[in-house]
Amino acid sequence: MVFGHHNKQGDVEVGNPHPTATHASHSTIPGGNDNQGIIGDNTTAPPTRIFLKPIAHPTALGLAAYGSASFVFAAYLAEWYGKDTTATVIWPFLLTFGGIGQFAAGMWSFHARDTLNSVLHSAWGAFWAALALYYAMIASTNNGGATANGQNYIPDEGTRWGHLQNLAIWQIPLTVITSIAMCAALRRDKFSSLTYALIAAGSALSVIGWFTTTTAIVKIAAYFWLASSLLSFARVFDKLVGESARHDHVLPMYRRNKNPEGFTPGWNPAYKEPGVVQGEW
Repeated sequence: MVFGHHNKQGDVEVGNPHPTATHASHSTIPGGNDNQGIIGDNTTAPPTRIFLKPIAHPTALGLAAYGSASFVFAAYLAEWYGKDTTATVIWPFLLTFGGIGQFAAGMWSFHARDTLNSVLHSAWGAFWAALALYYAMIASTNNGGATANGQNYIPDEGTRWGHLQNLAIWQIPLTVITSIAMCAALRRDKFSSLTYALIAAGSALSVIGWFTTTTAIVKIAAYFWLASSLLSFARVFDKLVGESARHDHVLPMYRRNKNPEGFTPGWNPAYKEPGVVQGEW
């Protein structure tokens, strides 16, 4: 693949660097004759062009959203703040930034051709949105602790420890998805892989803790999520400061391959932006 030039819309034109040049398109098809595969009445084939639009790093938004939502939720589970009904008032933040923000990052990761982060951010964004809506329904149906028929929608354990198995079943697919992302990230850099490993460990422990209603295990899971949120913030720092300083990274990423795109020194950094190269390195 040969990189072309920027057109008026800011897209990067990839393909034949000399649009006026012509090339013979001649191929032999099994079972056919040698003339099959020649386009038109001559041997001139139109140049192949692919238009790619550079975009900002979606993962920076995704990790910022995850780090913020997981910090608020995990600190609540670890009993750093709040009371047993606090979840009914933190759900707007979990929904807007954690849910919508991270899910949007997952959708934009598709545009960056980043399959790993598109799956990871979409899955966790959906979880934060579902969790927020769950707490919102509890808050809306609870009228002074009871509905019109007297049924209490806030369990005796409160929203911090109540309905544990409902959340545990959600975490099972998230544990699997995040574990797969952790393995895939080893091909990129160990920093991301460690972040995803902490998320997966927290999810696995939360499944055990919530299914067995063991609050101590849930608190341990919360600390794993808190640690993952700090690493997420570190990666956000690396993305934002690195972009402003015109460097790829300002923190060590411990890459397995120092040059995964295969670029040679001297290439324009714009060619390495998400949406132009595959993935976000």
